[in-house]
Amino acid sequence: MYHVSGTVITVSLLYLISWIFCKTGIFTKSIHRKIWNSVLAVVFLFTALAGILIALQINYKWEIRIIGSMLKWHVETGVCLGITGLFHFLWHLSYYKEIFSRRRKSSDSIIPDNVTTDPVHIIPNLFVVGFTSTSVQILLLRELLNISGGYELIAGIFLASWLMASAAGSYIAGRSEMNNIPKINLIFSIAPLASLLIMFLLTRLFLETGETPLLFKSIIFTIILLAPFCIISGYTFIKLLSSAKTACLLSPGKSFSIETTGGILAGLLLSIFTSGIINTYKLLILIIFLTFAYVTLTFLTKKKKIKIYLKILFTIVAFIIIISDPDHFFRQILLPGIDVTLTKDTPYGNITEGFYSDDKSIYYNQRLLSYNDDVAEREEDIHYAMLQKENPEKVLLISGFTVSRMQEILKYNVKEIHLIERDPVLIKSIVPENFSGNEKLIIENTDAFTYVKKPGKLFDVVILLLPPPSTLSLNRFYTTEFFDYIKTRLTVDGVFMCSPGPAYNYHNKESINLYSSVFNSMAKVFENVLPVAGNKLYFIASDADLSTNFCEIVRRKGIDNIYVGPDYLDDTLTKNKSAETLALIDRNIKQNHIAYPIACFHFQSLGFSMDAGAKAPAIALIIL
Repeated sequence: MYHVSGTVITVSLLYLISWIFCKTGIFTKSIHRKIWNSVLAVVFLFTALAGILIALQINYKWEIRIIGSMLKWHVETGVCLGITGLFHFLWHLSYYKEIFSRRRKSSDSIIPDNVTTDPVHIIPNLFVVGFTSTSVQILLLRELLNISGGYELIAGIFLASWLMASAAGSYIAGRSEMNNIPKINLIFSIAPLASLLIMFLLTRLFLETGETPLLFKSIIFTIILLAPFCIISGYTFIKLLSSAKTACLLSPGKSFSIETTGGILAGLLLSIFTSGIINTYKLLILIIFLTFAYVTLTFLTKKKKIKIYLKILFTIVAFIIIISDPDHFFRQILLPGIDVTLTKDTPYGNITEGFYSDDKSIYYNQRLLSYNDDVAEREEDIHYAMLQKENPEKVLLISGFTVSRMQEILKYNVKEIHLIERDPVLIKSIVPENFSGNEKLIIENTDAFTYVKKPGKLFDVVILLLPPPSTLSLNRFYTTEFFDYIKTRLTVDGVFMCSPGPAYNYHNKESINLYSSVFNSMAKVFENVLPVAGNKLYFIASDADLSTNFCEIVRRKGIDNIYVGPDYLDDTLTKNKSAETLALIDRNIKQNHIAYPIACFHFQSLGFSMDAGAKAPAIALIIL
């Protein structure tokens, strides 16, 4: 799929932002042209080189893998080349007009724009800039991590991009003749809206509802959405630094300490408000609006009577923002096709409920957590492990959509079901108070790794329903150390099950490496490890014998299943699939450890293998 409209809109929006910076005097027309001439040169060289290599491959039948993967980027950069070339033509339109008429070339220089401000405003201005910059940074990082899947690498790239874009803004400020402090503050106060607009635009154009972007897309998202605000933020600070030195005789060190104090206060307040008191977008919109109100009242309004009216107006608008629910509107934009009914931010992420047609769904951090018609998934998540024990009495469930999974567990004569879920707000969303199995349910709001590490109750079955080891945080639950702790919490011949990823019909090298690292870690701890290929790939481990005769056991126990049973499955086929998967496991792949998170690396490699053309650009962007 080629993102023609998305690329055109994104490039056009970025050009518009650059043009606004030029027109407002942030940088000169010459710098504006240099930026886009450089973009034009880069995309032209790549498009031309890719076109030549693809043509040579077709003519001479070259079998070079990277050339084949260039086709997608040849088209994408070709679209970028086309729209950038159009801008380039419009710049030089006057040149063609001058062929037929005599005109003097206009000067590229800009008239210095110097508007001084009252020295008394400089210190609070520095504080507000520090407070707003840090607030926007924290809230954008929080939301970007939700959208991108919580990669630690993305957090690092976010901070690096923030520093580089701010440094670029500082560099531009040093070369700019525009010193109009009121105008600079006005641009600074509305710049976060540009970043928000870009985030929503990129999400709607390039991602499907609930999709987790691959690493390369996440990097591009991060760089593009941060550029507008970070450049203005760096620019504003340098201009205020200069103004403070001139007007107030403040040294750069003192100015920096004032700006830093604002940032520290923002961090302290946000750590409180983002603990579930105020949702992310409400907080972000409120901070942007209050910054705009401060700039308007301080720099743009002189008459006392007008200031009084504006203060009343701003107070009313701020009150409306506080009592309204802007997050509902923004989540609706991020989840098109879903009729959002409720959204709530917690210290651990975002919970959004909605309907797709008449099907109620719950999204956790932008990803689908639960839906009504999940028969195959919920039965596989539970019965492949539970059927291995003759009479399981105590079950430990680590994460997962509780209600539907508990309905399956209650088909057995269990006495206790312990659920570990660190987010208490999520538990309230997915476990209704009138649920029939509540008398057997014991909820532990804690970290699962910490819980199993401590001595405590023994369980007949432990089922891990966390996502695959895509991040360093999730990788902990697929390590040799975690499996060791799990074994200490199992009864004799107890059963443990997890799923490190989907079950592919055809496994490539990267998926084999991923599954082998987790399998080898489990095999180090348990005598028997059985892979079962269902909708997901399940690894079942125990010191007792394990069986794939699920249909036979279901019949014998008289369990009323829809999917995991003889109506849909066949024991012979299941056994053959397990044998095929087991034959693919590479016993030479290193085990996954906390200090050596190789499974996380293999997961990222697997993601790159799904879009081979994105690997080299992603690595290049990270290095740069």
